[in-house]
Parts: sequence; C-alpha cells; structure tokens
Amino acid sequence: MRIPALILLAASVSCGAPIVQGGEVSVVPAAGTQAGLSAEPSTSTDDAPAKYTGRTRNQPSTPALMPSVPTISDGVEVFTQGTVPSSIAVLAVEDATNRRRVPTDFLRTTLTSALMDRGFTPLGREYVDIQVRVGSGNTSEVRIPGAAVLSFQILEWEGKHIERKGRLQMSGVLAVHGLQGELLHQIRIDFKGALSITQLSSMTPRKRNSALIGQLVEVLFASFPEPPPL
Repeated sequence: MRIPALILLAASVSCGAPIVQGGEVSVVPAAGTQAGLSAEPSTSTDDAPAKYTGRTRNQPSTPALMPSVPTISDGVEVFTQGTVPSSIAVLAVEDATNRRRVPTDFLRTTLTSALMDRGFTPLGREYVDIQVRVGSGNTSEVRIPGAAVLSFQILEWEGKHIERKGRLQMSGVLAVHGLQGELLHQIRIDFKGALSITQLSSMTPRKRNSALIGQLVEVLFASFPEPPPL
C-alpha cells in the first residue's frame, strides 16, 4: 500500500524533521516550539516581582561559559575569565549621562549588599574612597591591596517613570578587575524593568524605586562568578 506524499510531508513537518528542497536541507521546527524568549518585561498581576528575560540568539552548540569568550544575548553581554577574589572594593557608581537623576549612592549600596548575599566580602566604603582618587582614570588602573575592584558605569538612564509608573530603562557596564588590573568579569546590559499592577497599587513610590533597582541588580548578578572556596 503506498502512502500519499502529502501525508508523509505533513508527518515530517509535525515532527520537526528535515525537508529537502532543491538539494538543500532545511529543518522545520515542531509545532509549539519557540526560537527564543521574549525580551518584553512581565506584565503579570501576581505579587511576585516581575522578571527580566532576554531573547537568546541562535548560536552554535558551544559551552555556555568559556574562559576569554563573551556570552551574548539580546540586552546582555557577559565576559568572564579567571576567579574573582572574595574581597572586593566597590567603587562609586559613575553616571556617564550627566543628568544627575541616577541614584548612584543607592546603586552602590545595593551592589554591596548583593555581593555580601553571595558570599563576598566588600571593603568599607570610606576605606575604598580614601584609597581611590576621584577621576583617577581607568578603573583597571585602580589598585587596592588584597582586593578586586568592581566598577559600574551608567551609560543611559530613563527613570522618570520609576516611582509613578513603575518602569525603568537603562544601559550600563559592570566590570571587575583583579589584583593586577586584569579584567576578570564584565557585563554590558540594556535593561527594561516594569512592576506588575498589583505591585504598583500596593507600593509607595520609594518602594517602587527599590523594587526596580532590585530587579536590575538581580540581572547584573545572574551570571556573576561564585566566590572562591574558603
């Protein structure tokens, strides 16, 4: 009994099997599969904080993290090489926008708390500020005995709706340099965050600001290296 060619073709498409067209092989994905994740912020009305998700680009089947090789996705580019020391000096956040609307002090405090939560030992702010002269040049030139140096530069900041509408859009670069000034970790991020309707109705403007900064820091540290074993 011969099976009609149209039935065989339909079966191949539904199973994600390759189809030969004009001597070239093209793969048709099975129904219901997705090419990537949505880059739009969550609009859920649940009480849980909205999560930022980036759309992953189609890349060759190589390991996710390799020394000296950046990992790239839409909105996030990560570079990791070597081990980050447990002692870290968090520099003052640099506002490259010059708009004076970036909460640099609060960002620095939140970054320091995130490092502590992950098992690192941030140095005292006053000690770091004494060791580092403002405008001393590239952060890779900053040396603090026995500690790595973490810097965060804000390139764009659209936060005028952060307290009223619960939305934040920004871009920046977070970098960690080692004891000799070598680059150990760097993340370049384009971030869009939004609170749910329930969060907007239940939070004060100040808490909305804290929640969105928390979302940003969560994305920044999602790929941060683990501290060295004790």
